[in-house]
Amino acid sequence: MISASVNKKDNNELIAAIRIGNELVTTDSMKLLEETLYKIEYEAYQTVPIKTGVLAASIRTNLSRNKLSGSVTARGGKRPYAAWVEYGTVKTPAQPFLVPAATKFMGEFFRGVSAIVRKRL
Repeated sequence: MISASVNKKDNNELIAAIRIGNELVTTDSMKLLEETLYKIEYEAYQTVPIKTGVLAASIRTNLSRNKLSGSVTARGGKRPYAAWVEYGTVKTPAQPFLVPAATKFMGEFFRGVSAIVRKRL
């Protein structure tokens, strides 16, 4: 037979340790997210087809205020030019630049988050 017991003192210490670990995981994850988004932005900028430079100039990293979420976007002017370039049109073939950039760094990001959680908790 196996049994386990937890008393109130142990429980409070465990809760305190989890809170500290959670804060560290969140802080480290926020840094990793920001670094990854800027890598994606840079890669997209390096690979975007340049005709006038408007599309390349529109590539931006956007972080939420709490830095727990973010995105890399490209617009290319008033029309959805970025989507036309990324996915193609009836008349022009796709020239992907944003999806490949994101794909390149997503595995690295998830491995990094996994490592942070293992290290901190």
